[in-house]
Amino acid sequence: MTTEIFDTGVLMLSYLITMLIYDRRITLLACLFVPAAMGLAGLLKRTIVRRAAAAREESSRVADLTYDFIDHALLYRVNNAEERCQKEYGQALAELERRSVRASVLENSMRPVYNAISMLGVGGVFLLGGQMVIDGQWTVGALSAYLVIFMALTTKASKAGKLFNSVQKASVSWRRIQPYLTSGRSEEKRPPDAQTPLDQVEVEGEGL
Repeated sequence: MTTEIFDTGVLMLSYLITMLIYDRRITLLACLFVPAAMGLAGLLKRTIVRRAAAAREESSRVADLTYDFIDHALLYRVNNAEERCQKEYGQALAELERRSVRASVLENSMRPVYNAISMLGVGGVFLLGGQMVIDGQWTVGALSAYLVIFMALTTKASKAGKLFNSVQKASVSWRRIQPYLTSGRSEEKRPPDAQTPLDQVEVEGEGL
């Protein structure tokens, strides 16, 4: 994930430098909306993280219910509680589906929005770039090359916005597993005195 973010940033920077070499005024005008797309991704951070956390929490609950139903299926059947457990499990699955859809729809549907916002600067490219072609400062080929580079930059900007959202979702998973990693390390660092010696266990067993 870190490598992908670095590669995306380096590629976008190379596109921007190439466009600045062509013309600084047109580049500044055309790229005015790219930071707006990035800013929108930042504004949606809390919403995406909250929905992703809710979906992960419900997924964990469904997993617990699944294991519980498998382990105690016979007990539930004997006590005539199987129908109630199936109903509860169905409700949990429906809630998981609803939360997962809410979490994924916002993230996946925003990429075209990021792309559309980044593309708003294409009007300035046509206007000022066309004027430079008329004045003889640019050729038609130079304008076409500039447009290709600008399109590549806006496409990368929209992908970067989605990538930022994916990083935010990954942070939710990290916060969920971090306590387990911390508890595992604390058990490894526990001094030998805190553990019950094997010979003590055997002596206590013989006394019983």
